[in-house]
Amino acid sequence: MMVDVALVNDLRARAEEVADLIRPVEAIDTRRERLGRPNDGGYVIVSDLQPNQPVYSLGISDDVSFDLDLAERGHDIYMYDHTIEGLPVAHPRFHFYKRAIDTGAGSLQAILAENGHSERDDVILKMDIEHAEYDVIPATPPAVLRQFKQIVIELHWITDVAKDNLYPSIISTLRALRRDHDAVHIHANNYGETRYVDCLPLPGCIELTLLRRDSYRFQPTSEYFPTPLDMPNNPKKGDLQIGTIGLGNQYFKRPAKRWMFWR
Repeated sequence: MMVDVALVNDLRARAEEVADLIRPVEAIDTRRERLGRPNDGGYVIVSDLQPNQPVYSLGISDDVSFDLDLAERGHDIYMYDHTIEGLPVAHPRFHFYKRAIDTGAGSLQAILAENGHSERDDVILKMDIEHAEYDVIPATPPAVLRQFKQIVIELHWITDVAKDNLYPSIISTLRALRRDHDAVHIHANNYGETRYVDCLPLPGCIELTLLRRDSYRFQPTSEYFPTPLDMPNNPKKGDLQIGTIGLGNQYFKRPAKRWMFWR
């Protein structure tokens, strides 16, 4: 059987670019903490928030535990989800909108303007919008993404970079996120399916925490993921072991030893 060398090399390049774009670094002199309920619904953030920082929580479903923890600290939470009629829990600082996040009237730029936050540069974003991130993030102007000092986002099915019709939107999303932000935490959602792209294991679904680059100092990390802060999304299965992926491409030479996704 003939092997298409060009295709193999292309898949390898795609997988390596994904890995580079999700590769975490350490934010110097910061502390991380986990907010929200155990297992699915909890997220890791950097603990330097001030109560006057607005929080945008995009994608709610039946869980507001992350939002509730922040509301109890004095944050106003702007919550968007077109798939539910209302919130499961009420709080004076919750502001709920039954609307989809999209590239039109529901764009990030539009909702920031509607809530009077167009001039803010300290906004916190939590996004879990079930694949729509691949439309919304690339369409968001860089200046708008820079308004978010901290971003917690769930990225779905990034292994689809192997599919020619999906690769451009996935890579453009990751590139847009990394234009002005660096990843400082990564967790693999164990509800997601894992696939190998040219022998490199990639997660089906990941949670990333990113910080705006101009607000922090960073250095390489050899931290092992998952960390003690993390919990498996599906409590009936063990957490997925990522390993130490923070130091560079040299680790791709021996993925079985360094990339430990889904053994």
